[in-house]
Amino acid sequence: MTSQSKRMDKILMDSKLGSDGIYSSKFSNSDQGKEIAFRETISNLQYDNYLETISRHHSIPVMDWEVKRILRKL
Repeated sequence: MTSQSKRMDKILMDSKLGSDGIYSSKFSNSDQGKEIAFRETISNLQYDNYLETISRHHSIPVMDWEVKRILRKL
């Protein structure tokens, strides 16, 4: 068994099936502490106009493409 296989086995053994049907586990990621704190701060912000805010950070053509892609599947 390779070291990669051993790591994968450990990850799977530590995972538990949730009521939502998704496997998950608790882990610590101290290397990304600043990134996680930044994302939590941003996610807690409130905006008067979410569409305006989203348009500043997302490509409208890409978002249009994604909407069309999803609608084709319906």
